[in-house]
Amino acid sequence: MWRRKRTVLDEFDEMDRRMDEFYRRMNSLLEPMWDIPAQTLKPLYEVRQTRDLIKILVDLPYVEREAVRLKVNEDSVDISAELRKPIRYDHWGTIQRGCEFKQFSVTIPLPTEVDPDVTKAKLKDGVLAVDLIKKAKRSTVKID
Repeated sequence: MWRRKRTVLDEFDEMDRRMDEFYRRMNSLLEPMWDIPAQTLKPLYEVRQTRDLIKILVDLPYVEREAVRLKVNEDSVDISAELRKPIRYDHWGTIQRGCEFKQFSVTIPLPTEVDPDVTKAKLKDGVLAVDLIKKAKRSTVKID
């Protein structure tokens, strides 16, 4: 099987892709992890990737299995969950005076496309584990 040699342009494309990913991650760190008017918290999560699988671990304390809503698209995962009991802060910082959070909500962008129909999820000890199968990229080639 013949493989094309990598060129300088390929290296620049890879560098550009990595920079885009870096800036996307940095911007997500700057977003607040709460929405006071909607009474929503953004849970902590981790995305792990192997050759065929993407695994997402989401921290969902005080959540029952029945209260989790999971929506999987080809390029993202939407997770929302009602808390068993509201989390209340009476004094928060110097300006905030009392707020209450009743749910978790997050949209997680995926590093590659997945097959939404082949998704497994499990909630154990306040941690939601979602297994997603990567889409196989196949193409047919017409031979003259």
